[in-house]
Amino acid sequence: MGAVRKVLHLKYQSLGPYESFLEELLMSSQDFKPEFWYLKEAANGRKSPVDSRKFESLSRLWSCADISSFDLIHAHFGTSALLALPLVYRDKLPLVVSFYGHDFTAFPRRWLGLGGFLLRRVFKEATTLIAMSKPMGQELIRLGAPGFKIEIGLPGLRKVGFRKDPVTRVDRLLMGSALKEKKNHALVLRSLRLLKDRGLKLRLWILGDGPLKPALEVMVRSLGIQGQVGFEGSYCGTSELYRYFRGSDLFLHPSKRARNGDGEGVPTAILEALGAGMPVLTSKHAGLDQVFSDSVLTVNEHSVEELSSTLARLCTRPEILHPYQIRAQLWAQEHLNPRDLLLTREAIYSRALEGIKKNTPGFSLS
Repeated sequence: MGAVRKVLHLKYQSLGPYESFLEELLMSSQDFKPEFWYLKEAANGRKSPVDSRKFESLSRLWSCADISSFDLIHAHFGTSALLALPLVYRDKLPLVVSFYGHDFTAFPRRWLGLGGFLLRRVFKEATTLIAMSKPMGQELIRLGAPGFKIEIGLPGLRKVGFRKDPVTRVDRLLMGSALKEKKNHALVLRSLRLLKDRGLKLRLWILGDGPLKPALEVMVRSLGIQGQVGFEGSYCGTSELYRYFRGSDLFLHPSKRARNGDGEGVPTAILEALGAGMPVLTSKHAGLDQVFSDSVLTVNEHSVEELSSTLARLCTRPEILHPYQIRAQLWAQEHLNPRDLLLTREAIYSRALEGIKKNTPGFSLS
C-alpha cells in the first residue's frame, strides 16, 4: 500500500455557522487525509471535524515548514486562495480552488476592480478551479479563468434523513439561510402583505441569523404581518432542520443579486431541501433554473406580483407540487450521492497531482 496522500484545506476563517457543506466535505475522505488551516475564528462557527490549525498571522502561515508534508492545497473560496499563493510559489504544490458565491460575484468589484485583478492571479496559478455548476463555470470564464482548468463538483452535503410526504396544503412556508440581501427575504415579506390584502394569510418561518435581521423585523412590523412571520434564529443541527421540514409545506429561496454584487453559487439550503423531498421555489438568479431544471418552481427574483400569484395558485391547488417533490428526490439521487461526491472530488485531486490537462477546450460561453 502506498503512502497516504495529504490535503491541506485552507480557508481565511474557520467553518461558519452555515457551512455544513464544508464540514461534510472534510469528514468524507478515502485516499486523501484532510487537515484544515485557517487564520480567523468565525462568529458562532462550526468545529472542524478533522485536525485543524489556527495561525495568528499571515507571516506565520507563509513561513510554516509543515507545508512540505502535504501533497496539495485545496483552498475554499477564491479569496482564501490568495493566502495560498506564496505557499504555491515556494513549495510548488498543486492548488485546487473551490468557488462558492461572493468570491466570484462581489469580490471582483472590490477596491475599484483590484479584486478582479487578484482573482486572475488565482486563475493563473491554480491547477484546478472547481465550480458548483455549469453557469458558475461560465461566469468564471467571463472573469478570465481558463476553461480547461474548470471542473464541476459539489461539496459535501449532510443527510437530513427525512422524506416529505405529498403536500396536501400550502399555508406554512419556510426559508433557511443567512439573513443577507441576496437571500431576498424582503421579496417574500412583501408578497405575504399582498396575499393578505387578497384574503390569504400564509405563515412563514425564517431560519437563520445575520446582518439584516433588525431591518427585516422592522419591515414585518411596517407591513403589518407580525402574526404571520416567525424569526426562529440560527440553526446548525439536522434535527432542527428535520423538524422545520416536517412542519412546513414549501421551501422558499428566491435569491437575487445584492447591491454590492454578491450572488449565489448553488445554495446548500436548496440541496438539503431537495434531498428531503421538499417542494422548492427559487428564482432564475445565477442560472438556478438551469441547474435544477424542472425539479423546482422558479419566479423572477424582483417580481412581488409573480411570487404572490404563484403562492396563491399553490394554495388553491397544492397537488401541483406533487411532481416537483418526485423530481426533487430523483435530482438528489442523481447529483447528491455522498459516495459519488467523494469520488468526484478525489478524482479531481488525482488529476491535479498528476498534472493532467484536459484534451478538450473545457467550458465555453455558448
